[in-house]
Amino acid sequence: MNKIHLTKKDMHTRGGILDELMNNLFDVSILIDADCKIVHISESSYKDMPKGTNVIGQDITILDNISPFRNVMKTGRASTGLLLEIHGRKCVSNIFPIEEDGQIIGAIGTIVFRNLQRVKRMFAGSDSGGPDDLGEIYNSISRIESGYTFHDFVGEDPTVKDLIEKSKKAAGSHLPVLIIGETGTGKEIIAGAIHNRRYNEQYAPYVTINCTAIPENLLESELFGHEKGAFTGADAAKPGKFEVAAGGDILLDEIGDMSLFMQSKLLRVLESKEFERVGSSRIIPLQAGIIASTNKNLFLLSEEKKFRSDLYYRLNTIELFIPPLRRRSGDIPLLLDHFCDELETKLNLTQSALRLLTGYVWPGNVRQLRNLTQRLAIFYENKQITEEDIAQELRVGQRTYNEAFGFTKDDETTPLSVIENTERSAILIAMRNQKNNVSAAARELGLSRSQGTGAQPRHPV
Repeated sequence: MNKIHLTKKDMHTRGGILDELMNNLFDVSILIDADCKIVHISESSYKDMPKGTNVIGQDITILDNISPFRNVMKTGRASTGLLLEIHGRKCVSNIFPIEEDGQIIGAIGTIVFRNLQRVKRMFAGSDSGGPDDLGEIYNSISRIESGYTFHDFVGEDPTVKDLIEKSKKAAGSHLPVLIIGETGTGKEIIAGAIHNRRYNEQYAPYVTINCTAIPENLLESELFGHEKGAFTGADAAKPGKFEVAAGGDILLDEIGDMSLFMQSKLLRVLESKEFERVGSSRIIPLQAGIIASTNKNLFLLSEEKKFRSDLYYRLNTIELFIPPLRRRSGDIPLLLDHFCDELETKLNLTQSALRLLTGYVWPGNVRQLRNLTQRLAIFYENKQITEEDIAQELRVGQRTYNEAFGFTKDDETTPLSVIENTERSAILIAMRNQKNNVSAAARELGLSRSQGTGAQPRHPV
């Protein structure tokens, strides 16, 4: 997409669909007229400006002395993939000229930080506009790198500091990286931060694929691409994720769920550094770095012949383990403050409520804590939050969690029972993961063997 076609009336009409898109589709967006005067700026753009600032009607240089807008207006050509750094966060900006009846009447600049998946879903589901333009926008967004940095992984625990230090060193190489951690620990943050640090000085694509979400019969095509007519429904040639990620990184998320058949295909690619599209004999060199993540014990799966040991040892050249939240409970107050800052709110917790939070086992880890914080912010706004309130909210998902592992009794809602039931569930999961090996399960939970054999551990791990 080289130009956006709008009328002057559309461009200067406020409160319509254009404003809605600018305010909600992008993290920052700016609309200028033919004289490079600012016509509209998204609401989110004002957050980092001094209160009372009004830039409408001002020249674009008031925001950026060396503005690429003027060059776009002069040449009539879009400027895409501009690498910027705003408040320490890398982002990508695109500037498109606006044309009416062959004349350039303005330009729109956009910046995307985090909401890439939401933008992709909106474009993928759109039934308006030119299909070629939408497809190009979708593909451009798919190539935009992760917005995560190591600052996004919040924690002061020694295990976190060690993880960050090792991850930074991993980013300094182009060797395969395997990230292991329970669900909700932040594997995607570490993966994105590694990519960002690896390509700190230049724009590079960052492509992710969930190995669980895509059916096995489609995964090969998704990874390697296909030629037209390669199979029923292949109406056009399509590049695969490895091709799209060339010059950057690809994240193979939940690789522990990949079938043995696809594991063998992936191993061949990693060993030969090349691949072929489905239905083609043309060799394509592998030019993407490999980052894999899983919540499974790949070593144990390889021992059981459920995961190829040769692929495991190929992937874990650099292996990073993300500690579960129960192993770093001292970071919980810090995380609570962080989530409250994101929500622009405050929680009034009693000391006993905070003790309950730090004593909880957190089967859903940091993601569960984030969800709880959001729930508390809604239900307990301007209220004091007690130990009993926390116990009640923790039970929202705990009943389903317990039933999945055989706890069907509707237990009492005391704070102690909430902790005990969760810990029993965590022990059962660890025992299942370690094939009833008590010592191994205790190590997984961070307990001594004697604690691991007990049904009711009382203290935070």
